[in-house]
Amino acid sequence: MKALCLVILTMISFSALAADNSSGASSVTDFFSETLEFMKTGIYDWADTVLERIAAWYIIWNLEFKLTMLEIAAGMADSIVSTFNVSGKIEQLLGAIDSKLLAFVVWLRIPEALSMMLSAHIVRLILQLF
Repeated sequence: MKALCLVILTMISFSALAADNSSGASSVTDFFSETLEFMKTGIYDWADTVLERIAAWYIIWNLEFKLTMLEIAAGMADSIVSTFNVSGKIEQLLGAIDSKLLAFVVWLRIPEALSMMLSAHIVRLILQLF
């Protein structure tokens, strides 16, 4: 309580204590009325602003974290796909079908689509681990 009184007294200007006001209201009462008014309404605006900034910082940090994790997961998925030689196995399986059907499948780019879908599923699996 003593510390609070000391803080309040240091906020009051000593020149305001010596000022002579003909209206009868001194600067000390103005100070306390403005402080009370801030405690009634101004503190809510201040708290709203602070909480809004904290929420914005958290959302930005969370998005940056997720983007970083997505880059890491994509790199791990590429590593897994290349380690297991998935593209080679897909080509090997497609080599067993008829040449006309194979030409149509290659024209539709189905091997590339399968590789991308497999990479996407691996990225999803890795992201679920985080």
